[in-house]
This record gives sequence, structure tokens and C-alpha cells, in this order.
Amino acid sequence: NKTSNMYDYNLIKDNKQLSIFYGGNLDLYLSVSDGEEIPYEQEKEITFDITKENYDLYTIFKEMYDEIVSGNIYDSELDKHKSLSLLAAQKDLVDNKKNICWISDDAPRESGDRLTISKEIDKIKLTFKRTNIDIDMSDGFKSPFWLSVRIRNSGSRYDPFNVPFMRMYQNIQTIDPNIHQIDVEEVIYQKKNANK
Repeated sequence: NKTSNMYDYNLIKDNKQLSIFYGGNLDLYLSVSDGEEIPYEQEKEITFDITKENYDLYTIFKEMYDEIVSGNIYDSELDKHKSLSLLAAQKDLVDNKKNICWISDDAPRESGDRLTISKEIDKIKLTFKRTNIDIDMSDGFKSPFWLSVRIRNSGSRYDPFNVPFMRMYQNIQTIDPNIHQIDVEEVIYQKKNANK
């Protein structure tokens, strides 16, 4: 899908769909669905793996992960002298196992859909979770078919860590879905999985 010179992406794997799109409100959304209805008050977890099967996409997600975990999001002097607000936001976002845990900017912390991003061998694992805590729809939003996380570009609880997410979205614009050059890492990954 293409909106205003930018593409939105729908990735399909193992009967699951990952949607990455830039909303008309200028915020970024990452959403996942397994095709089943999700009651608002039911706990639900869906994982989606970004593997070396598509090395370009894997590299973009890995770079985003590394930027957030390291706190080096600007590649400048500001990163060398991290501000207290940047360090506090990073501590709130990255746990002691180096997982990125983003609670949707669309809802209160205790009830919002959440996304955990972890780095494993040969993959970046995206784990979307819904809590069983009901949400007052005037305070937020839950979809009946998607676990969805909003990354605000203005007013995010994790500001300025929305920047690497936007950079990821801009970088995937360079991937042409009609032309795919196979990387040597993809061949190694395919051979490793064929041997399992």
C-alpha cells in the first residue's frame, strides 16, 4: 500500500500478518493479526519473527534494535553525553535482558497493547501482547482483530526513542518488493534451517 510517497507494509508468515503503517495522524503503527477475533478483555500473545530469510528487512530491524538498546539514536555528541531524560526513557523502555518493551502510546500503561522486541540467533522476535485489563475507550483503543502498538511522534512516553522506529520505517521504503537480491546471509540461514 502506498500513502503520500511512502509505502505501508503487510508481511505475511505462518498465517500471521504484520502491518507497518504511517497514520494520517503522523504516528507509526505496528500491528499483528492471526486472523482470529481478539476480545478486548482477553489476554493474547502473537509473535512474528523477522529472520535472515529476508536479510535486508532483518538488517533494518536489527539496526533499530541496536540503536535503542545502546541508546545511540542520534549518532552525535548528544549520545556521548546522554541527557537524564534520554537515560530515563531508555531505562523505561529496555529491560535488564535487553528486550525493548513498548506499550502503545494509544492507551494507559497498565491496559495498552504492548510490543516486546528481542534479538535472538538469526532473528528479531516481535511479541505482541494484550492484557486482560479493560480499557476505557475514551482513554485509548483496542482493535478486535489486531494487536496494535502506536508509536507517537509527538508526546510519546518513550520520547526520543520513537526516532529509531521512524528511521526503520523510512529504511524499509528502500526495499523493492518486486526485486530481491539474495544475500549470502540468506543462503547460510536457509542451509542452516534445511539441516534442522
